[in-house]
Formats: sequence, structure tokens, C-alpha cells
Amino acid sequence: MVPNPLLIDFGYSTNTFTAQSVAPLQNINKEVTDGVEIIPDIDGTWLWENDSRLIFTPSTDWPAGQQYTIKFTKEFFAPGVKMETLTPSFSTKPFQAIISEFKFYQDPLNAKLKQAVATVAFNFPVDTQSVENNISFMLQAYNDGKLDLKAEHFKFSVKFDEHKRIAYLRSEPLSITDVPRYLLLTLNKGIQSATHSSDIARAVKSQLLIPDSSSYFKVDKTAALIIRNEQDRPEQLLTIETTLGVTES
Repeated sequence: MVPNPLLIDFGYSTNTFTAQSVAPLQNINKEVTDGVEIIPDIDGTWLWENDSRLIFTPSTDWPAGQQYTIKFTKEFFAPGVKMETLTPSFSTKPFQAIISEFKFYQDPLNAKLKQAVATVAFNFPVDTQSVENNISFMLQAYNDGKLDLKAEHFKFSVKFDEHKRIAYLRSEPLSITDVPRYLLLTLNKGIQSATHSSDIARAVKSQLLIPDSSSYFKVDKTAALIIRNEQDRPEQLLTIETTLGVTES
């Protein structure tokens, strides 16, 4: 994955932004190494894309929640250019996580294997160990109006995509009981970015209904049709759709 470049457009704003030529003409469309630095230091290249846009392309991904200061010398710009400041600053976005999917799963080859599966997306690469240490699957139960943290917890496994921006979670096998239950997935605040520069600001939660035995398998839809057979005679046909696959007797 190619890191996002930093785009710096020079100009002035009134009601709209107006670009202003500030680059030395001999440096346009060229990489520059003198007269500019970024603090804290991060490897990358500076390029004047045109006379009013400077681009910094980092060699590695930006850290989350990090503040940077850019230092320019006066000689970095064309003669006569006056800058409001030679030390502008910016911050990268804070580290965030979202639960993009959380669903009940039954193995198509083994009907007895039922699990909860979830997909978690991060806006920066994540520290994988912090994910494993700060995620919980637990039954949602209440004691005196408060979430019962002693309710049953379930073990889980986790896999990551190659960029460490997506986590795929899978619970241990779940049982179907006589009453429906809710499973609570919690991402706790200890989850950190891979650079340890930021962690998620608040816990992220999502709940999943685990169906009871009476509603887990049932007839979902029926329909009566009239079709013509090979002799072109009308015949009645009844279709039945169930919430689960069935086997022939």
C-alpha cells in the first residue's frame, strides 16, 4: 500500500482559494532536498509539482495522531515571495476502528458448527498484539441495571490482511439454547496503531442476536405455483423456503 502524500498548496483565501506562484522556476517538476525539513523526521521525498504545489511522499505509512511541523528557509521559495509563516504545522488523523460486519455464521459443510464472525477496519496499520489483548466476545447480560462483566466470555481467533488495516475475528463454537441471546463484541481503548503513536479514543461495541432453537430453523416462505409439465398440462407446485438447508429423507 502506497502512503498518502502530503499536498501543500500555496496561495491566499478570501471567499475562495487562489493559488500563488512561489516555487523557483528551475525547481518545478523536480525533487528538492535543501531548504525544507519535517519534524519529527520521517523519510520521504519533496517535489514541486507546479509553481504553487509542493508534495511530500513519505517512504512509510504516516503514524496516527502525530503532530508535525514543517520548516522552510526563505531561500526555498522564489525571490520576493513573502510567506505568512515558515513553520506551518499539521496533524495526522487520530487512530480509529469500526466494526464493519458482525454476523452469525453456520458452516455449510458442518451444520453443528455455529460461530460469530466480525470484520474490523482500522484507518492506520494496527498493532496486532494490542488487538488480541483488547477485544472481547461476551454474552450481554445485566445485573442491577448494569452490564454484567462476569457474564460468559467466548474465545476467538483473529487474522489480519497484509497491511494490518483489517482484522477478521471468529468466535469459538456457539450453542443454540431455548432462549435468544445477545453477544457483545467490544474493542477496548488499549488497541494501538502499529507505530504506538495513538490508540482508539473510546471503546467500540456491537451486538449480535444469537437465535433460540425455536426460531433458528423454521419455514420462512411458501408459495403455490401452477406450471406446465412436459405434456403441456397444468400442475400445481408448492415451494417452501427454510431458514436453513435441509437434507433429503
